[in-house]
Amino acid sequence: MKRSVLKYFGAFVIGYLWALPAFAQFNLSDVYATRPAIKYSPVRRVLNMFSFDAGVGTGQSFYNQDLSGFDLYYRGDDLLIGIPQENGSMDTVAYRNWLTRPEAVSITGGGGNGGDFPDIPNPIPPGGGVDDGILDSANTVSHYSNQDFPELGYRGRARVIPIHMSIFFNYKKFRVGFGFEAEHHKFDYLNPYNSYNGLIGSYVDDFSTWNFKYNLLVGYEFFQFMGWSYVAELGIGKYSLGSAYDKNVQKPTVDIQLALPMYFHVSEYFRVFIRPSYEIRGYSTTIPGATSAIKTNQNSLKVTFGLSFTIPEIRRCPIRNCETQQKHQHGDREFRGQPIFYPQNPQIGQIPQTYQKLRWKRKNLKKGKGGKATPKPAGNSAGGDNSKGTSE
Repeated sequence: MKRSVLKYFGAFVIGYLWALPAFAQFNLSDVYATRPAIKYSPVRRVLNMFSFDAGVGTGQSFYNQDLSGFDLYYRGDDLLIGIPQENGSMDTVAYRNWLTRPEAVSITGGGGNGGDFPDIPNPIPPGGGVDDGILDSANTVSHYSNQDFPELGYRGRARVIPIHMSIFFNYKKFRVGFGFEAEHHKFDYLNPYNSYNGLIGSYVDDFSTWNFKYNLLVGYEFFQFMGWSYVAELGIGKYSLGSAYDKNVQKPTVDIQLALPMYFHVSEYFRVFIRPSYEIRGYSTTIPGATSAIKTNQNSLKVTFGLSFTIPEIRRCPIRNCETQQKHQHGDREFRGQPIFYPQNPQIGQIPQTYQKLRWKRKNLKKGKGGKATPKPAGNSAGGDNSKGTSE
């Protein structure tokens, strides 16, 4: 018994040593299939790092204008500002429409010597106040010096409709980009800081125009929750006034924008967003002869609604009879199973039954076959079987 065991064991050892060179050439890759390395288009990989936003919204622009240091002339709806003169005398020239296009108006008077405001006593009688220059009901003119009302200024609102477009380069949670915005601006009137019991009237100018902004934008995604991502964004750029303003005498300030875009991720490549923002901006108006320009704050609060998308880094699967719904591989290439508007790796119960039908219909129409295709359901499996497809 012991001899037979030793005999068989010795035969096994001799056979193993004889076959060892053959076993040394054995590789598990000959037994287990391996996938080839996936090749990606370098152009698509670069484009996939960019995102594009576009939307339209609503908001208000808040005007605030300090006129301390200027005189005010008021007759009915005609409102003008003037430059204070020595001896309390009246200005020879005042300006209307100073908010948008300052227009010089001659107020030289005194005994009917002409001007748009004739027969105004000049100089102002000593001790004159709010009734300076009152002649009759047809030519009632009030002159308010900068000493009469030190709190002279106007504030008000204008309705705005922004059309927003931006492009971003994304790296992890950071992004930097360029934004453009066309803003429809509708103005009505401004109210004085202090009407002094109704003595000072409102500034009325019914106009609308298009203003434009160009911003450098930087942002950081600081929070994600239930398919939403929240971004803190800062923009700095140029603010351009529209055609309603006189650009020769009015110079815009730098536009500073603080925004909190909130994105809902419909899919990996497609999002909808809500973008509340607050902008700090304004412009200065140069009045000839004045020691300083009129500074007008025009800060804005807006909310924009829009769409955002990213160019996919891989193509949609071109194989007609492939029913794989998730991202999958054919040969050395990876493909998408869904349009960019739907989840790219859907789970059970997330697969619409119309995807394949719509894709087949488009291909049939493109080939000129026409007719109505009736595909079989895509099934309940999220991954599907890609064995029906062929490798590229």
